Amino acid sequence: MVDVLTKKIYPADKISGIEANNFCLSIIGELIKVHNANYPYKFDFYGLSIDLLEEKSIEWIDNVVYSKTAEKIISEYSTFGNKFFADLKNKIGKEDNHFRKYCYNLSLSLPLLSERELIESFDKFMQEYLYAYSLGTVTFLYEQSISHWLNEEISTKNKDSTNLIGGLLKTNYESFMIRAEKVLLQIKKQTNFKKKTTLVNKFKKEFYYFKSNYRIAPVLTDEMILDLSKKAHVSKNGQVVAVRGVALSDREKKMITLLKDAEVLRDKRKEMNLMGSFTLARYISEVVKRKNISAEIANRAFWFEYPKLLEDTKSISKKLTKRTKASYVYSGEKLKYLEYEAFVERQSSSEETTLLKGVPASVGTVEGTVYKILSSRQFAEFPVGGVLVAEMTRPDFMPLMKIAKAIITEEGGLTSHAAIVARELKIPCIVGAKIATKVLSDGDVVEVNANHAVVTIIEKAK
Repeated sequence: MVDVLTKKIYPADKISGIEANNFCLSIIGELIKVHNANYPYKFDFYGLSIDLLEEKSIEWIDNVVYSKTAEKIISEYSTFGNKFFADLKNKIGKEDNHFRKYCYNLSLSLPLLSERELIESFDKFMQEYLYAYSLGTVTFLYEQSISHWLNEEISTKNKDSTNLIGGLLKTNYESFMIRAEKVLLQIKKQTNFKKKTTLVNKFKKEFYYFKSNYRIAPVLTDEMILDLSKKAHVSKNGQVVAVRGVALSDREKKMITLLKDAEVLRDKRKEMNLMGSFTLARYISEVVKRKNISAEIANRAFWFEYPKLLEDTKSISKKLTKRTKASYVYSGEKLKYLEYEAFVERQSSSEETTLLKGVPASVGTVEGTVYKILSSRQFAEFPVGGVLVAEMTRPDFMPLMKIAKAIITEEGGLTSHAAIVARELKIPCIVGAKIATKVLSDGDVVEVNANHAVVTIIEKAK
């Protein structure tokens, strides 16, 4: 399954960076196959490249093709899409509850299984994981494009477009982050030791995946949960813009509805992704405990090499020690796993600029100092009141987001994690600023005008 003979390079558009290990991330190629086999809106091209030593990856797409797919989704929404997305939301809601319990119980059972049983259970888990994860992948095809288009169209006829769009997108949906935060607040406020312990155990069972990502997935301890609870916050009561009577075109109405759909699908997708990454990490833990191999080396395996980690450890260890790069390419209805950097950026924007633009996600204008966070290893470096600049944010970014003065991300649309959390925290946020981590440096003093999605460099770091 691994193509090492050809060295084909694929021109593509960089969309985002992801902190990851190869074992957890390599399932994405298979995920695209599952999605395309089951849903009407297809991925024609998708890629990921990963530096296995740095445990950093880059996500690659074809912007032109994705824009065409997003336009198709908008045009078909009235005749086909409405029912399609309603069915998806119903399925993903049911699957979320099932998959949470399934992964929790499965993770507890793994130490009791024989090696043969581990392999068999891994095969079954992958089928469950890919199905669950695929239920929300469609939003990746349209959310960022539609966010840009909606902002452009609304801003031409309303000076307060960012606030207005926030009001138009507001729903009563509670993300898993909000649900987790409510439990953490209960823990924070509870003074009775026995009741606090009960709440900690509740959090440990319901949100066992809370600190997981594609790179690490620690088992939550009481100390971790108590530390998270200390930083729990009460939502601020911001002004909600009245949206009654706002004149919207049919196209704008469709885009707003699609983004509301995306809020649910994306959130459930991300939650089940974290559950899946947590469980994959437990499978690797079993290999590390049973075989003479480190987690660092084991995590360089592709997902389909799991049986070899148990049955032919010595041989695959030698191979993995030499493996330092990997790419996964889905193109022309074929999926390839490669052991080299397979992509080149089609068009790289100039880094010599003092002005950066994106999509306004949460209103406000502030001045502050840039701190780029490209890995969870850098979390401790972020200060109170810093301007958080990242490729994208994940749930484990929450402690930083709570103390940030503003947020700027390269990836994401109006229903991305960064956008939703920033509106919840009522701090300025700009998403989809595609070259933010290239243009901005640690120590730059910037003005973040999230009302108009413009970042101005006031003074470059010395």
